[in-house]
Amino acid sequence: MACKLQPKIIPYRIILEGSFSATTSLAPILTIEADINNLTTLLSDEELSKYIRAICDISISDTTNMRVYPAAQLKNADLSSNIISFDINLLEELSFDWRVPHTDILCETYIMVDTAQMSEDYSIEISDDYKDMKGEVEKTYIIQDSEINSDLIIMDIREVVEAPEEINTDQEVGSNLTQQGVQKDTVAESVNKTQSVGVNMTQQGVQTTTASKPVDKTQAVGTNMTEQGVKRVYSI
Repeated sequence: MACKLQPKIIPYRIILEGSFSATTSLAPILTIEADINNLTTLLSDEELSKYIRAICDISISDTTNMRVYPAAQLKNADLSSNIISFDINLLEELSFDWRVPHTDILCETYIMVDTAQMSEDYSIEISDDYKDMKGEVEKTYIIQDSEINSDLIIMDIREVVEAPEEINTDQEVGSNLTQQGVQKDTVAESVNKTQSVGVNMTQQGVQTTTASKPVDKTQAVGTNMTEQGVKRVYSI
């Protein structure tokens, strides 16, 4: 029976822990922290307060593949403050880890009177109409349609699997190619410089040869003058 009691449990912060990798021992832990509102009146009854429980039902589903995982119920009897916390190891309770396909994680929180324990303690029969009396159920999606609920304070400290270092390998190959290109450019520059030097030396050689030609002309003139002198001697 759902008895509309005043108290409500309203989640305000969620902590996601664990890992997406199979090579780590980090367990998938879900922590839910919530405020308890309007519980003072019930707690003032000393006898009744012993049977008041804070409940959090966790359900996980994969709407893409039309799969619903078994649900888990968390109980907390420590209502000494207006803040309460629920912790669950998803692997132990639901055989679930973060690598399992899922689209939705829903938690339902509420205050319940443990009438079964009350019946046992007082050896009385309680009508089915009053069994498991509970207050208003607060439904809160932690993850919905594969998206984390942005209306809550979510601390996602799950370990992410590092991507393979293929990019680094490509960068190294590119670096090697670049270095080879630089080496080729350096060799090419050396060859070009050597060729330039050879051309310059050849050009200089041509210029030197050309420069020596006027000397040859002077020698020719001197020879002609000598020949003319000889001719004149013979004429006298």
